[in-house]
Amino acid sequence: MARREVVTVIADYPLSPDYQVEEMVKTAAQAVRWTKENIAKYGGSPDQIFVSGHSAGAHLAAVLSTNNEYFEELGMDNPIRGGILIDPAGLDMHWFLSDYPSEGKKYIQTFTENPDVWKSYSPIYFLEGQKSLC
Repeated sequence: MARREVVTVIADYPLSPDYQVEEMVKTAAQAVRWTKENIAKYGGSPDQIFVSGHSAGAHLAAVLSTNNEYFEELGMDNPIRGGILIDPAGLDMHWFLSDYPSEGKKYIQTFTENPDVWKSYSPIYFLEGQKSLC
């Protein structure tokens, strides 16, 4: 990324099983807020924030890219311009945990046993009405 002159911020987030998905997403939103507020100091543009991740990290990037509520809780508009998802997991946790409960057992500690939580952290349910960034 540096060779392409892309200013990159690599943020961590709390992990399961010690934390549930809500805390993970809120922490990731705080990292994006920090980036928006500070990236200009490092030569980046606060209007060109893209989020990326692999697997669970891609899930968090997708949640933040599609659901504005986490930024509204922080008192700001969603600053994400786009997402680059690498092998994303959990785009529809509601479907997965509903239709494949035995395979999904390992995710229950993170996503709880509440189907409403599964749906609220499934980015696919937040795509309708989103503006196109292309």
